Amino acid sequence: MSHRLPLTYVKGLWPAELRWIKAPPGTPPKLRIQHQASRQFNRSPDANQSDTHLLSNLSPAPFHLADIPQALGSGWRHVRAMPGPSLLLGFLLALVTTSLLLIPFAVGAPALALILAGSFFLIGPLLLPPWLALRKSRDAGQRPGLSLAWHGYQEMDAGFWALAGACCFLLLVWITDAGILYAFLVGAGPSPDAGGTESAAKMGTFLRWSSLMGACLAAGVHLIAAFAVPLLYEGRAQPIPAIHASVRAMFYSPGPALVWGLTIILGLLVGFLLPPLLALILPVLAYAQFDLYRIVFPPQGHGHDR
Repeated sequence: MSHRLPLTYVKGLWPAELRWIKAPPGTPPKLRIQHQASRQFNRSPDANQSDTHLLSNLSPAPFHLADIPQALGSGWRHVRAMPGPSLLLGFLLALVTTSLLLIPFAVGAPALALILAGSFFLIGPLLLPPWLALRKSRDAGQRPGLSLAWHGYQEMDAGFWALAGACCFLLLVWITDAGILYAFLVGAGPSPDAGGTESAAKMGTFLRWSSLMGACLAAGVHLIAAFAVPLLYEGRAQPIPAIHASVRAMFYSPGPALVWGLTIILGLLVGFLLPPLLALILPVLAYAQFDLYRIVFPPQGHGHDR
């Protein structure tokens, strides 16, 4: 029967870099101390060099304003190349979104539609994997299909779902705070439908403060998830490095990043006002996001050549 020695601190090594091993029968227990050069033990030199190259590819390259229309054009070309699954997936999401936005009007609280519309901006990056799967299948010469698109979520590991949990937490924060703000500013007193200066003033105050709060939360999600989701999809990083790389990429090109975020917001707002267009806007934006990701984080071995 093997025994274990008490875990002791060794100068220069983290506790996570120590591992117990079982000694053969009849021999005293031994403690083997390893320095963990990568995420796994007993990595070969080639594997360690591969990890170093992988980490170097997480250094973002800048992207420019001229890259945004080019990415949108590329997204449109991908939709034309895969019209069936791209538009069908967009139509399903547009149908669900439109149905949810109609609920506040049905219950007589149209201002609540703003809360639901703002929720879409907080979970938008989580909708990328199906379109990433379609793009990947087309690049691989496969025939894209709707069933293949849903495999995008099956290919995501636990890191993506941890990021999804963070986005959902921000979604709960938005719904709770916006709901409380609505109750204090609009829910009390005369109904907004009744008209009047007081009701219009309350509605205006609610729209101003809720838009400001939603913009801050949406900007946070855009920072951490815009490039992190493709990085996680391709298995190029774990959650924390992926989020860090995404934030660095945004601050590395703040002007284009802001314009791209406003482009997404404007496109979705047009889609909310004209729901049939949402089925087209969603896949174009998703494919364009992947093209910008390829500029900022080019494939391994391609460097940062533009």
